[in-house]
Amino acid sequence: MSPEINHVSFDAITIECDAGIFSKKNDYSRFGCVQNCFGIYLFIKKSTDEVLYVGQATEQCLKDRITQHLSKNDSGGTFRINYCKSKDLDYEGFVKIFDDMSVKCIILNIKSKSLITAMESILISALNPEFNRLT
Repeated sequence: MSPEINHVSFDAITIECDAGIFSKKNDYSRFGCVQNCFGIYLFIKKSTDEVLYVGQATEQCLKDRITQHLSKNDSGGTFRINYCKSKDLDYEGFVKIFDDMSVKCIILNIKSKSLITAMESILISALNPEFNRLT
């Protein structure tokens, strides 16, 4: 039986990105504000305000989940895989897009996988981000 949820609150945080993240052996310190937090994250192209990808962090904290997309030594996550595939880029080409990127995090005050998954699905349906639909 699921716990009763009487009240859900959330915070939204925007983290500015740039290619400098990658210049110092993947300095992810700017994502420290979402360490031990769970919820939804959106990769956004700053120049157009276009949402490129919506993801969720339920098993890992937001910091760990987001940085999986960025780390050269990781699988890259769906966003990086789809982006590189559609643009015919390698990792170095992917790094260059981050001068025009921000990450918006929606942090929930409860760790509810079903609620986070539902919110992610709603955002994907409403925003139709290009790199959520490619495989």
